[in-house]
Amino acid sequence: KRNRLMEEQRLLWIEQLKSNAAGDLDNDPDELRKFKRWRFYFLQEGVNDIMLWKESNPKCFAELVETMGADCANLEVNELRTLFRGVFSFAAYLAFSIRSNTQDFVELSSTTMLGVLVTN
Repeated sequence: KRNRLMEEQRLLWIEQLKSNAAGDLDNDPDELRKFKRWRFYFLQEGVNDIMLWKESNPKCFAELVETMGADCANLEVNELRTLFRGVFSFAAYLAFSIRSNTQDFVELSSTTMLGVLVTN
């Protein structure tokens, strides 16, 4: 539900951009204003965090960058930020950012299983 709402706001913003009406946050509906603020924050801070995946989780980083049609070999943070401005989907980001935790929970690794047993 939340991903759908974000995608709806993204499409609304695109319509604003096409009609040159995207500059005034005060006249935006609340959800669109929130979306724009989160988007700005993500582009400033979140992309820096994702860039760290290049070292900490290179496979996931490569898969994410490839979904945007780029090569991760010599990618710099400003290029990554540009990619996210162009073809970014919150759904793709969320899928990759929660992937390891979800996989750990769904597949019940031995650490997770031990945690479940200890708490019961």
